[in-house]
Amino acid sequence: MIHKIGVISDTHIPHFKKLPEVIWEHFAEVELIIHAGDLSILSVIDELETIAPVV
Repeated sequence: MIHKIGVISDTHIPHFKKLPEVIWEHFAEVELIIHAGDLSILSVIDELETIAPVV
């Protein structure tokens, strides 16, 4: 069984309204997202969690 994990960091999204479309495209089939830190606002994590669980 193959599992897909997405890794992201440095999510400095100024004036955050929603994640850029490219993130949705790259993470469309992941089962878990690892955020390696360095973010500007916590709502980034909330939106990532609509794609997959975030650790």
